[in-house]
Amino acid sequence: MFAARLARQTTKPLRFVRRVSTTPARRSDALFVHRDTTYNNPKIPFEFNTENLKRAQEIVSHYPPQYKKAATIPLLDLAQRQNKGWTSISVMNYVAKLLEMPPMRVYEVATFYTMFNREPIGQNFVQVCTTTPCMLRGAYDILNTVCSELGGIKPGRTTKDGKFTVIEVECQGACSNAPMLVVGMTSTCVLLSLNLSYVVVETDLCGLVGGCRRI
Repeated sequence: MFAARLARQTTKPLRFVRRVSTTPARRSDALFVHRDTTYNNPKIPFEFNTENLKRAQEIVSHYPPQYKKAATIPLLDLAQRQNKGWTSISVMNYVAKLLEMPPMRVYEVATFYTMFNREPIGQNFVQVCTTTPCMLRGAYDILNTVCSELGGIKPGRTTKDGKFTVIEVECQGACSNAPMLVVGMTSTCVLLSLNLSYVVVETDLCGLVGGCRRI
């Protein structure tokens, strides 16, 4: 009886489909397979500058020598910040050499965490949160406004002048202040009050974009 009832339930047609990300889908292997390009290949040198090398050594010193590979994530983050916001194959190889570990182990980390950008990004990196709390408070209006102000680019793309990259992201850890967006590589969030009219919010966003363009 139970099995028959369960079978009837599982064959019911799907009635509702949740809204999915509008960021363009990439090839299934795009995030996991490296293919040399003119701008991303092992022949392009990378190493920490003097200041960041000191920071890296300080980070590694917090771990026992036999467990220094635990510093992979913070070192990749430090290297990405130095490398204009993205993690190239040379960055990954350098971190692997610094931590004396197989490059493949670093590749695994860099391809698993979405905070590591595998492709170059614009001068201003705009990340719009579209998970449930932000979505319910107008995240897609914000995303559409930003993309429209940037010449109608699609989420996940970079403007032709190389100044802006816009993407959708998962929770930014500030749900109580939704909707949220991050501009740049820091954790600073732009608070957009729900009490403001859409026209005012749109004006503020356009002003923000315009201000970034002048930098």
